[in-house]
Amino acid sequence: SAGHNSFIKNCATCHKAHGTGFTLGPDLTSEFRRAEETIVQDILAPSSKIAGGYETYVIETKDGRVLSGVLASESGSSLALNLPEGQQLDVLRKDIKTIKSLDVSLMPESLGISLKPKEIANIIAWLQQPPTRKVLFEDNPKILDWLSQGDGKATMDTIEKISGLASLKIPPPQRYSSTIPNWSFKIREEPDLGEFRYLRLAWKAPNANGVMIELANDGKWPEPNNAKGRYFSGKNTSKWQAKQLKKLPPKEWTIVIRDLWKDFGNLTLTGIAPTALGGPVWFDQIELYRTKPNK
Repeated sequence: SAGHNSFIKNCATCHKAHGTGFTLGPDLTSEFRRAEETIVQDILAPSSKIAGGYETYVIETKDGRVLSGVLASESGSSLALNLPEGQQLDVLRKDIKTIKSLDVSLMPESLGISLKPKEIANIIAWLQQPPTRKVLFEDNPKILDWLSQGDGKATMDTIEKISGLASLKIPPPQRYSSTIPNWSFKIREEPDLGEFRYLRLAWKAPNANGVMIELANDGKWPEPNNAKGRYFSGKNTSKWQAKQLKKLPPKEWTIVIRDLWKDFGNLTLTGIAPTALGGPVWFDQIELYRTKPNK
């Protein structure tokens, strides 16, 4: 749509909405709940109200560099700044000359001038659509922290990917968490706002016996002898029952679309366990949809 295209062009380097963009600034997916005039005000005067945790920090280094961004984290020895397009910069404290927080947004005041009224209207119309998709994983390295249990070390792979910046590489046997922060997604036959029905993901297992994903329902994993809550392709070398999608493992990137409600009934998705059966596997574009997506 015109609004989506304008958002990508003007906003997505710093904001995320409906699965598009980066989260240097606040995620705007919930903007559909806000009045149009307040969104216009945020665009025209971005520094008039800065959300907590998104203040601009300016660092002057001893070698004369001036760096600005949003403070991501800090330790006794260093600071990390979030930058546009999902970039992050680490700065050693010993290299810092001065650091200060500004009451000015990183979002340029000139944006409200350069955007035509029609473009602003299109962006707002797109933002105010109720979300029909929830991106569970696409490029976000935080998933490495979320999947806090299991053997082996999950990594972000910038080479083997179906889209975006990186995929998730899982070594045998699996990485998992039954309660990922802020995950409580209701799966229903007729989903209301904030509810979903379909799962879409991409996976690849070129040198493995198979690949599996487990879904935690309300913080609990499926019983080992119950296939409800597990999908796999290839050979199931685990001790758990699961619903087989293909007899052979996906040697190349393969899109999987499943009707979760039809397969498993009502559930509340709170966690996942990407599972490698006999060799490393890759996952990408893990998403929930209210209506059946196109590939």
